Amino acid sequence: MRTVVISQPTYLPWAGYFRIMKEADVYIFLDNVQFEQRSWQSRNRIKSVEKFVWMTIPTHHESQSRICDVEIDNSKPWKRQHQTAIKTSYGKAPYFGDYYPFLKSVYESRWTELALLNICLIKYFAGKLGLSPIFVRASKLGLEGKRTALLLDI
Repeated sequence: MRTVVISQPTYLPWAGYFRIMKEADVYIFLDNVQFEQRSWQSRNRIKSVEKFVWMTIPTHHESQSRICDVEIDNSKPWKRQHQTAIKTSYGKAPYFGDYYPFLKSVYESRWTELALLNICLIKYFAGKLGLSPIFVRASKLGLEGKRTALLLDI
C-alpha cells in the first residue's frame, strides 16, 4: 500500500509543506486546478531585518487558467528583485552559502511556466531534506474531474 499526498505547487513553500511530503510515497503536484492570483502559488514573503518582504512572480493568465497553464511575465525584473531580497535577508545566515548557488542559478535562468519553477524549487528543497517520493504532475495524468471527484480520480 502506498501513501499518496496531493498538493498545489506553491512558491518557496513553508516547512509544513515538506512535513506533509515526508509521509508520501507518491507526491502529486495538483497543477491542473484553477490558478488564484495573489495566492501562495505565485508569491510568498520572507523575513527581512525589519519586516516581512513580499516576493511576487508576475504572471500572464486568463481568469480561469489552471496553474499548469500560467506563464511568467519576464518583462518585469522579478528575478533580480527576489534574488536580492533573499541575499539581503539571509546572506549572513548559517548555511546560506550551501543553498545560494542553486537559488542564484534558478533566478538567472529563464522560466516561462510558473508550475515548472515552483516544482523545481520544491524538488530541490525536498532533496536537501532527504525526501524522495515519486513526483507526479496531475496535469500529466489526463484526468478531467472537478473538486473531490478529481482528487478521487487521482
